[in-house]
Amino acid sequence: MKKLITVLLVLLVPAVLSASVFTVIEAGSQIGDSVRILSSEDPRDQLIDMNLAKLTLTEDVTPDELYRQEKLSLWGPAARSLFIGFGSGAKAIGDAKGEVIGAWGDGIGLGSALVGGFMIGIDWLSVMFVKSINEPDAAYEMSGFGKTGLIMVGCGGAVMALSRIVDTARVFIWGTGYNRRLRTVIHEHASVSLTPDAQIEAAMSFSW
Repeated sequence: MKKLITVLLVLLVPAVLSASVFTVIEAGSQIGDSVRILSSEDPRDQLIDMNLAKLTLTEDVTPDELYRQEKLSLWGPAARSLFIGFGSGAKAIGDAKGEVIGAWGDGIGLGSALVGGFMIGIDWLSVMFVKSINEPDAAYEMSGFGKTGLIMVGCGGAVMALSRIVDTARVFIWGTGYNRRLRTVIHEHASVSLTPDAQIEAAMSFSW
């Protein structure tokens, strides 16, 4: 048993280390970008500003009609957050921070589950190999190494489930705030000036 584990480690450790080095190099810029996004200001005002700068408010279109046309639809992105994950729902509504949080949350959970499954596979192969020599008819009994892998699979699944729930809730919270602010801005500008083809200029100072 010890010889088999030694052989497996000799074969696997260099491969894992090599993969880790390339992964760290590739992810370095992504980590930097993630930190920058998480430390940046809330982008909702800027998004509203950019979106409304492309629109015009005319006498033929009421503020409520314009709001209904431009507001965020949240059920589709929420479904993506719940069933696809990895920040896809947040990305659909322009929530960069939510996208980063969702991607890293699901990534950590999936990584833990994959490593745990890999450990269970190694445990099964090693135990069954030894038993096939000593006790050909014996059933597989998971060792401590395999049980650790099983715990990692369970924890990884729990992290992914929690990440999906948080991401889905964030889509509704972030999107509702955006829509509420959008309605306010449209009505504020409509009450000040409502002339044919009057451009809506979003000059906003709003605390989220």
